[in-house]
Amino acid sequence: MYDRGWIKSYPTEIPSICVGNVALGGTGKTPMTELVIRLLSNQPVFPADADIYGFAPEEGSLRPRRIAVISRGYKRKTKGFQVVPADGTARQFGDEPLQIKRKFPHLDVVVDANRNRAAAALADPSRFSRPDILILDDAFQHRKIRATRNIILTSYAKPFFKDFLVPFGTLRDLAKRVRKADMIIVTKCPGYLDAEERARFAKKMGVKNYDLDSCSGTWKNGSPITVLFSTIGYDQPQPVFPEGDPHYIYSHQALVVSGIANGDSFADYVGKRYSVMDCLSFRDHHAFSRRDVNRMVSVLRANPILVGFTTEKDAQRLRDCFVPEDIRARLFYIPISTRMLSSLEQNILKSFLDI
Repeated sequence: MYDRGWIKSYPTEIPSICVGNVALGGTGKTPMTELVIRLLSNQPVFPADADIYGFAPEEGSLRPRRIAVISRGYKRKTKGFQVVPADGTARQFGDEPLQIKRKFPHLDVVVDANRNRAAAALADPSRFSRPDILILDDAFQHRKIRATRNIILTSYAKPFFKDFLVPFGTLRDLAKRVRKADMIIVTKCPGYLDAEERARFAKKMGVKNYDLDSCSGTWKNGSPITVLFSTIGYDQPQPVFPEGDPHYIYSHQALVVSGIANGDSFADYVGKRYSVMDCLSFRDHHAFSRRDVNRMVSVLRANPILVGFTTEKDAQRLRDCFVPEDIRARLFYIPISTRMLSSLEQNILKSFLDI
């Protein structure tokens, strides 16, 4: 119905970047959104009226770019439009928006299943300082709103062309929908991919004449598409709670707790550095229950030198739970960050974001 124009899509009043995918999860959308925020934050802008007289503004008139993030707030218990505060809870606002707000407290982060309503609210100067750009988190399948530019993510290990629609696979949209993207970023790649493998991968996606110098090619109908490759890196462990005792990080044994779309890679990473004594795996966005916490407590108390590791997203939800003080000292999360595989790709992404 959207394709035929029977149901209308509405563009955002403020320029917008959508970071989305066609799969249910596991493509590294949140760390990619954080990379986009960092790149945009490093691009100061001139005030809107700086060139009102036709003269180039002085360097001192540059100001930081105002960025706002719109998310659905998946699995939150609240309804409607909500502004996410840094001291909020995952139950109120969802784990991913809360993670973004805590990492970038200067940004306006809002949640609303109705993205159009959220975008209109952010454009209202009586309610917000008008942003220069909106980031639409996971909004590609919400076709009532039309972003200025669309970035689609697909993972290297499970790309869309090897996947199937649910329930037979993890695709929540038709694979051919990726052709509506302005840019595709292949995520979670090995740290190095040679030119031959990049060209081969692009060809498997249906991209013709992929040029390594511009990282672009065309679909079979002739429309252009940019394809970039990225990987993830793990950062230093951080305490889930203020009581976290960093001495536990030097333990040789660990408990792994994860409730993300693909927890195997996280467990593998921890397993290369620690002897994993137990691994508690849950579904993506799992709301930890008292029983789940008791399982963690039992394992950690039975092994007094054990350290507990979880993901940054899971940490947002664990903070909503009652965890005994002695256990709070032993729980840490390991942040991940996305980086492009080359400086060329990073520069192409930066240019793409400058709208």
